[in-house]
Formats: sequence, C-alpha cells, structure tokens
Amino acid sequence: MTKIFFLILLALPMTLAASEGGHHAIGEIPWKAIFYQCLNFFLLIGILVYFLKDKVRDSMKSRHELLAKAVHESQQARRAAEDAKKEIGAKLKDFEAENKKLIERVKTDGVALHAKIKAEAQKSAQNLEAEAHRMIENEMAKAKEKILEDVTLQALDGARGLLSQSVEEPDQRRLQKEFVKKIEAVQ
Repeated sequence: MTKIFFLILLALPMTLAASEGGHHAIGEIPWKAIFYQCLNFFLLIGILVYFLKDKVRDSMKSRHELLAKAVHESQQARRAAEDAKKEIGAKLKDFEAENKKLIERVKTDGVALHAKIKAEAQKSAQNLEAEAHRMIENEMAKAKEKILEDVTLQALDGARGLLSQSVEEPDQRRLQKEFVKKIEAVQ
C-alpha cells in the first residue's frame, strides 16, 4: 500500500507538467515548470524523510554503535599492545642482563678451565719427566751391570790366560772358586 501511494505522489507532478503542454517562447523563463520540478523534488525529499527517517536513524544509530564499538576495541587492542610492548621490553632487559651474566660466567669458567688445563699439563709434564728419569736410571743400572759383567768376563779370561800359563791345574780351580765367591758376594 505504501509503495502505491509513493508511486502516485511521484507521478503527480510529472502528470501536471505534461498537461501544460511545454511550449515556451524564446527568452521566457518557464517558471511554472521550475515550480513543478521544485515541488516534485521537495515532495520526493519529504516522502523519503517520512518513510525512511526511522530506518536512516536506526542505520545511523547502528553505524554509530558499530563505530563506537570499533573505537573501543581499537583502544583495548592499543592498550593490550602497549602492555605487551612493556612486557617485551622488560623481558628484553632481563634477557640482556641474563646474557651479560652468562657471558661473565663463561669468561670466568674459561679462565678457570684454562688454569685447570694448564695445571694438568704441568702435572703430566712432571710425571713424564719423572718417568723419563726412572727409565734413564734403570737403563744406566742395566748398562753398568752389562759393563761390569763384560769387564768381569774379560778380566776372567785374561786371568785364565795368565793363570793357565803360570798356575797349574789345582791352583787354577781354587782361584776360580774364590773369584766366583767374591763376585757372588759383590752382587
């Protein structure tokens, strides 16, 4: 029903303008046509305002509420972002402080480890040196024994040769026995 009424109101000014004929002389202002067009325009505006004012008001109100809600949400998001920024800044400061502590600890541990490795290396060097001295002493003792044995055998051979030329068989055996007893006593 309202649609039909609306169409009639729109068609009325056009019908009036068409019945007039529309013939104008040159240089004459068509005041009547302008009046009907203005009337048609203001009627259209009036009808639109009458029928659409509630919808436009509701639309504007909902749009206002929507924008207010968006502004409120953006403010909340901004506050949350600022809080997160502060939290991240605090964590970053804590991280930097922890990082400095960790670097200092690593440096301290590195110095301690260096000292420990150096001490162990010195101890190992001392152990190797002591072992080398023991090996040298053992080798020298073995060399002395070998030399003593060689000298003894040479002396024994030399004494045999001398004794065999100057000493007879029973004296030679007695001297050998005495010599062996003396060598056994020395060892």
